[in-house]
Amino acid sequence: MLDGVPGLGSVSIGFAVPAEADAMTTLLKAADDDLEAGLLEALARGECGTWLLDGLAGDDLAEPLVRAAAAGGLQRAAGELSLPLVARDSHGQVVGALLGVPPAQSLPGSPDCRAVDSTS
Repeated sequence: MLDGVPGLGSVSIGFAVPAEADAMTTLLKAADDDLEAGLLEALARGECGTWLLDGLAGDDLAEPLVRAAAAGGLQRAAGELSLPLVARDSHGQVVGALLGVPPAQSLPGSPDCRAVDSTS
């Protein structure tokens, strides 16, 4: 996925890199102008999706998530758990974008997150 997988025709779909942040932002804002600016900034800094990739590699994300929640850094955690994908044409130009973000309920400390106590 990092290098891209074949899509329809000559398009490939892959993980977005920071150099594609402007093109991705333009496409995403055209589709939905209510985007969290922090997520797009995380993409430009190369931080978007980093924890997601770590988790897919088998890393335990519980500790960094708890630390982020305790420090009030859930916006940053959302960026690092997001999935930024782009569609690239045969010349490598971005022709499509998708930003998958975790639901607020899945982030510790969010108002909709319910703690589960195994002793109750």
